[in-house]
Amino acid sequence: MVNHYGCGTPNFQKGRRNVKLEDLPEEFIENVNAVLQEYDDKVVERFEIKIEFEDMLIDELNNWVTFAVQSRTKNLAFDLVPDILTGSHDRYMFPFHLLDEKSVSGLQSIQLSYISFKPPLGFKGFPSLRKLDLNLVHVNRESLEVMLHSCHNPQWLSLVRCYLDGKLHLVLSHLRYIKIFQCKTTMVEVHTAKLDTFIFDGHLICSYYPKYISCGKCTHLAAFQDAVATLLKGIPSVRNLTLHARWLLDNRHSFSNLRHLQLLMNLKTEDANKIHYAVSLIRAAPLIEKLEVHFGCPHHVWFSDKGYVAPHLEQHEYSYLKNMHITGYKGERGQLEFLKDVVENAPALESVTIENSNLHM
Repeated sequence: MVNHYGCGTPNFQKGRRNVKLEDLPEEFIENVNAVLQEYDDKVVERFEIKIEFEDMLIDELNNWVTFAVQSRTKNLAFDLVPDILTGSHDRYMFPFHLLDEKSVSGLQSIQLSYISFKPPLGFKGFPSLRKLDLNLVHVNRESLEVMLHSCHNPQWLSLVRCYLDGKLHLVLSHLRYIKIFQCKTTMVEVHTAKLDTFIFDGHLICSYYPKYISCGKCTHLAAFQDAVATLLKGIPSVRNLTLHARWLLDNRHSFSNLRHLQLLMNLKTEDANKIHYAVSLIRAAPLIEKLEVHFGCPHHVWFSDKGYVAPHLEQHEYSYLKNMHITGYKGERGQLEFLKDVVENAPALESVTIENSNLHM
């Protein structure tokens, strides 16, 4: 890894070197090239560059991409995010024209931030790619779909703040992790059989068919509840689930493999009677080990002697729960009853963290 902002450590297969880089871009370029000369004709396991993008870096970045693929790197990472994000910043265009079938055959992981990543028509993809992580990237949705479908075994996909402009359709049978965060997509349709982790932040509506999840925009409460219910039905084997809910609904589905549940409950005051629905979601995961509940902060705060009284819940043991973390706890009656239900029925509980500050949602 080479980092323009401070210290960097090239993490190569055949050695490590520390480089202090607090210089101007010209000096940064000189230092990077000096390091790369030492690794000429050697296998580079991981190649990572972190620097704020400037036009003067284009030729050098092209050279570094060429060096990385010719060095048979397995993990390629370019983080070019500027200190201050504005709409006027240009992005580095990932140089697909410098790649050939042989040079990209060994790439297993690609992480790109603040780059234009637009595979040309006919690009056959990265056959060995397992992980693709795009953050603040300009990407052509259709080309991205073609490229991913050309990979033999993609398992991990993260798209964060990438403007997709339309329906994303993926048929990836080996995909185990997917995160789609604020991508302004109108629809996400994923066909997969081995999903462990699904993270979605955006306007949501879902449809379910065997072994796939379909998500898109939703504006009405009833439609949202149906959408979430369908989504939960579509991922019974998931091991890690993050659900950002402005509403909650009673859950009647089972998660026999779920180990880690993260609930982001940004509920309005009038929806306080929905808190107990979280209990039904947790009880549907008999093997849950780690629970995170992050309450949003309502404008009006109730304390334990006020607020909605949840219906009586039958006793249920959370036999495997070891760790619980709650933020945004204000002592509201529903929160208190929720906390008591879990803590008093978790014999294996090792750690409980309760904070009244709110997690940024």
